Amino acid sequence: MSQWPGRAALVTVALICAAACSSSGHPSSGAVPSTTATTLGPMPTTRLMPTKAGGAPGPVVTVPTESGIRPISVVVDSGEQILIEPDSFYPRILIADIKEAITWTNLTTSPQQIVFLNSSIKSPLIAPGGKWSYTPPTSLNIHYVDRALGLQATVDFNPAP
Repeated sequence: MSQWPGRAALVTVALICAAACSSSGHPSSGAVPSTTATTLGPMPTTRLMPTKAGGAPGPVVTVPTESGIRPISVVVDSGEQILIEPDSFYPRILIADIKEAITWTNLTTSPQQIVFLNSSIKSPLIAPGGKWSYTPPTSLNIHYVDRALGLQATVDFNPAP
């Protein structure tokens, strides 16, 4: 049984609500995120996506998963991985463990920079296909943006055991 029984219910409700919403942040054409993953077989890959309309796609890169097997959810997920896509961060809300490194992976064709709100912390430019990790010293929630893409998301933390 989970140490945080309410967390599983929260994640389940959030995912059901996200699936039911018509304004998912993706085009209404039924398009899916450029990242896809399976829990069996080789590590999933994706082609880096342009951040501007008409831009050329980039090379194929490996897509991070949680624990090496579980795809990263779009809306709410637990773990340490965040994907930077042209239209959103995946997940939009990450529930992480305190003092564990959180890694952002840039799946766009342009360099990106993560900036924490209400803090002076910011990443260096993250190259296309590149990664940046940060280990938070406290359990204060992290609200962050990617100013180039106009995206915003949050990292919440599990309570200490």
